[in-house]
Amino acid sequence: MRLLIILMLVFTTGCTSLHPLKSELNQNELAEKLEINEEVVILTKSGEKFALVIKEINEEAIVGAQKQVKFENIETINNQQFNVVKTAGLLAGTGLIVGILAGIAFIAAF
Repeated sequence: MRLLIILMLVFTTGCTSLHPLKSELNQNELAEKLEINEEVVILTKSGEKFALVIKEINEEAIVGAQKQVKFENIETINNQQFNVVKTAGLLAGTGLIVGILAGIAFIAAF
């Protein structure tokens, strides 16, 4: 049972995925697609890559707790999005497997 719980935790990371936002979007379009407290991965034009939780979006930059990046320096932004279909499939599959294992254990007990 412990192994099943560990596997569920590992596989639930598949419920989110990073989606790139096009670098040709202007700062207003980017600001509309991003939200405060959203976690993003930013690749700068100089090649620096880092994760950032957005604390503020102003006219010049995306601001995190420890870092801010000016829009003019951003090459790509990837934001995490939750995938409902993957999560539903994972829960249904896990429930089916648990049901089958419980049935086998019940039958084996007799």
